[in-house]
Amino acid sequence: MNETSAFVLSCSMTGSGVGRSYALGIDYGTSGVRGAVLEIGARPLKPIVRQVNLRGVDGAESWTHALRDLLDEFPPELRTGIRRVAVDGTSASVIYDGAVKMYNHAEPEEVVEKIRQVTPPGHTVASATSSLAKIVGWGATADFEHQADFVTRLLLGSQHRMSDWNNALKMGFDPEQEVWPEWLASLVPLSAFMDVKRPGEVVGNADPTWGFADGCLVVAGTTDSIAAFIASGATKLRESCTSLGSSLALKLLSDVRVDDSKFGIYSHRYFISSEDGSPLWLVGGASNVGGRTLKELGFSRADITSLSDEMDLDKPPSKDLKLYPLPPGSRGERFPINDPNLTPALDRGGSSDVEYLRALLDSIAEVERRGFSLLEAFGAPYPTVVYSAGGGAYNPTYSKLRERKLGVPVRIGDSTDACVGAALLAEFG
Repeated sequence: MNETSAFVLSCSMTGSGVGRSYALGIDYGTSGVRGAVLEIGARPLKPIVRQVNLRGVDGAESWTHALRDLLDEFPPELRTGIRRVAVDGTSASVIYDGAVKMYNHAEPEEVVEKIRQVTPPGHTVASATSSLAKIVGWGATADFEHQADFVTRLLLGSQHRMSDWNNALKMGFDPEQEVWPEWLASLVPLSAFMDVKRPGEVVGNADPTWGFADGCLVVAGTTDSIAAFIASGATKLRESCTSLGSSLALKLLSDVRVDDSKFGIYSHRYFISSEDGSPLWLVGGASNVGGRTLKELGFSRADITSLSDEMDLDKPPSKDLKLYPLPPGSRGERFPINDPNLTPALDRGGSSDVEYLRALLDSIAEVERRGFSLLEAFGAPYPTVVYSAGGGAYNPTYSKLRERKLGVPVRIGDSTDACVGAALLAEFG
């Protein structure tokens, strides 16, 4: 048990001792909502997870119905034991005047250029999909909020808008100084922006109409990717998590903030500080290589499992295969290589299926190693351990290969559910 878990456990044991106390984490995605209930202080984690689909088009009505549907999935006797609640949402999904622009909505170049003219060099908001770009594209001057902000306000039964360090980052908030910077005023009046809280900070009592007991606390939330990092079990400086899904996403807990829009690298302020009280940063970058490439090359999950079992990792991969496994037919890479014209290198020559898959897995692991090395070159520490999430985390052969390539232990994360991370945030906060 780490120090944070021990602290939470000791705190949970100082109450009345009547009944069990639970934390609820709610994860809003693009098509559904997942919730996880954890007993406060109990380890190992034994989450109770439920999921509902979003009804109709994304927006206020759909998100409100989904919250009610999700809470109805938990029995009343469990819901009345919930003492703390946190929400995560998809990063840069924004609602304004009933309309929604989801995380992947891109604004035209003229909007991005307008932002770029006033932002500091390399700032993450100078992106077509940033929250700020969406607001500027709307011409909004009030009442905009992120997906997680909206749901948190629903839980509170409040009209007061607020956000958190993580969701507010792509809107321009400075999490180091904890202010909306003055340069934003040339784009949007500073008075239009919401209050911003530390993730996990108590922001009020839950509205009892949702079925919670009196005294249930709502805490400021976070983004889906940070909730997934929390769920992995990584809690200490230099610990990291790699998501091995359709693409490859790296996140590292660092005492150095790294931001470079050229490589798509940016840092979120973490909700836990270092031992001396200075901020910790969750530094991240994402490559386009990953499981999508394997799927489009015809490797099914069963194929990957069976072929992996045949691999001899003591034998080096074929030197004849020079691969960079972007998805077939795609173009462009940003991290750890910034080249919008980079094309896939996938020629298998005369190699067998085992040899080819081994070379593909080795090349994906090399991209991961180069990613961590690039973060280190920018000043972040190299990881001491890498937790893994996503489908690729459960392939033991691939994990051994990565461990040798990275030079540090590779472990399966405690959980891959963002809703579990949100529940832990509620508990820790």
